[in-house]
Amino acid sequence: MRRLAPSGTPSFSQFSVVDFLASTDWFHRLPPDRQRWIRSRITTRSVGASQYLARTGEVATHGYTVLEGLLVWSVSNEDGADVTVAAMLQGAWFGHGTLLGKYARKGSVVALRDSRVACMPEDVFQWLLSESLSFNEFLVRHAFARIHWLMGVIAARVTLSVDQQVARAIVGLTDKSLNPGTSLDLELSQEELARMVGYTRQRCSGAIQRMKADGILQTRYGRISVSDEARLGRFAEGTDGAALTKPKAR
Repeated sequence: MRRLAPSGTPSFSQFSVVDFLASTDWFHRLPPDRQRWIRSRITTRSVGASQYLARTGEVATHGYTVLEGLLVWSVSNEDGADVTVAAMLQGAWFGHGTLLGKYARKGSVVALRDSRVACMPEDVFQWLLSESLSFNEFLVRHAFARIHWLMGVIAARVTLSVDQQVARAIVGLTDKSLNPGTSLDLELSQEELARMVGYTRQRCSGAIQRMKADGILQTRYGRISVSDEARLGRFAEGTDGAALTKPKAR
């Protein structure tokens, strides 16, 4: 079992539905009876490494929040290859837009490592939408953050070098508007990172080594730490350093 983080907050292996709800402002603004009802209705689901949580074409019945692990949302391109558009760590919300729209999923969600998610059923979600202003405010902020990120994904695929795309993926994983439970010290293997960005492990390793040499990142077994967050962000945007590897063959 992992130790408590320095702040005393629960670690990944300890994070529960109760912890997740306690970390949200909107939940504390609800009447006690509604809090008890929501706690009783939200369930947890374990997803093994490489297993699907949701598949393309399915109709959503729940929205999800990551309690532990790492999941990716991917879509298939015209060649049938999977393209990752978002990665989700502890605290990340996803699937609520599909639940709201009541349409079939446009992509699949798969776990890159053993993971656990909190599952909010549709009736709870719809009640919160109709009765909780603070929940709606939270949902709008999160939706705008996710949309902003997804718009950047499209541009990154055609304009950024391999090194910059790797940097951008790390920026996303450390962004608390997307992954509220994250930090600058990521439990993340280079193999997982390679699967996220869609390049070989060797190409991703080369990008990481160059950023290490430049003082932007540090690594140790199974972890990547950000040493200079500002420079990482500038490099991912193409405003710091040269693009060393063009986004051609994968």
